[in-house]
Amino acid sequence: METKPLPKSFMLVSMLGLAIFGVYTLSGRIDATWGFTLILISGIMFVASIISMTPSASEVKLQKKAEDIESKMLRKAPKKAKKKN
Repeated sequence: METKPLPKSFMLVSMLGLAIFGVYTLSGRIDATWGFTLILISGIMFVASIISMTPSASEVKLQKKAEDIESKMLRKAPKKAKKKN
């Protein structure tokens, strides 16, 4: 399963939603049913932003492949000839 990075503002909105809707629900400003629903949606958004921060397996494989190619190129690089005076 591949993941795409979400913007940092997505995580910020989800955290603010959790806090605001939690306080509003506990204080009775909004109905408990609506509060639970909005907290659930904010929680799902937060989990999605955490998941998108972790690298996917394909990204890890690509990184290892790039490091292997780089190390092979460095080993094959021609050595500079030393001048003898």
